[in-house]
Amino acid sequence: MSCIKASLPNSSLKHTFVKCDISSASSREEALSKLGEIDFNPDILVNNAGTSQDALLVRMSEQQIVDLMNTNLVGHMLFTKEIVKGMVKHRVHGSIVNIGSVVGSHGNAGQAAYSASKAGMIGFTKSLAREEPGFIQTDLTSSLPPETRAKWQEQVALNRFGEAQEVASAVAFLCSRGASYITGQTITVDGGLFM
Repeated sequence: MSCIKASLPNSSLKHTFVKCDISSASSREEALSKLGEIDFNPDILVNNAGTSQDALLVRMSEQQIVDLMNTNLVGHMLFTKEIVKGMVKHRVHGSIVNIGSVVGSHGNAGQAAYSASKAGMIGFTKSLAREEPGFIQTDLTSSLPPETRAKWQEQVALNRFGEAQEVASAVAFLCSRGASYITGQTITVDGGLFM
């Protein structure tokens, strides 16, 4: 977060960082309480937390599936619900950006639960927009075996993996005035992996 904070422009714009384990009800409540204490009404929310427990569905325990869904989908929905309540109450015109994954649209062997959670985020994004008028190098993907990474890279039209900063640039655009007429869209930043 310190890198993100350092990259923000020095201006009169108010911004704050609050740590939150999105899968934990008590952590979400604590984060919302901290925002309330400083009388901060967010106008931008980026739902970016995620986890992966890749395995064939028949090998996953019920608890693994529940934990994955709580982090990748349910926690985001419940936190967003509270942020949207504040936006409506304070008449804040805001932006909510949900970060998903291409497997939410296309599926992948060994990722049934993960794919379902990301497909859920796509549906959540589209539904929320109606209610309220690539493969990127991350800690999760860096642990993949070299042969798997090479196989994926061959499928990317740009013949390289995306960087987190490239996703961040898309998020920054979606939160800007230049994107004021974009709503309910799934923005795929994948270098042409799925076209």
